[in-house]
Amino acid sequence: MTLNDIVQRTIESQLKQADVEAFCEQERISIETFCDDFARYVAACYVDDHFSYESADAAIAGLFYHFDYGVPKFASSVFECFDAAEYRCTQGFNPGEIARPLVKEILYGKQEPSA
Repeated sequence: MTLNDIVQRTIESQLKQADVEAFCEQERISIETFCDDFARYVAACYVDDHFSYESADAAIAGLFYHFDYGVPKFASSVFECFDAAEYRCTQGFNPGEIARPLVKEILYGKQEPSA
């Protein structure tokens, strides 16, 4: 099972603890590392237009709520980008226009890497 497999399952239904545990054992990583890797993967796929806003939002929310708000700082920061976009959506803004620059800042810091 790959990280992509787990993310896709999370988008389609929900994150399953058995998948998390099997992946962590397979990769020999901690739950915290899994959370950050999952969030980084979702963020990168969203920024690179491999995931729509809705798919990325569903995936990161699935991670965040599965762990009962107990995700590490990086994963929590990615969630907060999408959460802020959801909030602004209620004010008439396009959530993708809000989330994308926030997610880029989390991934790349203040400046994007040079190509």
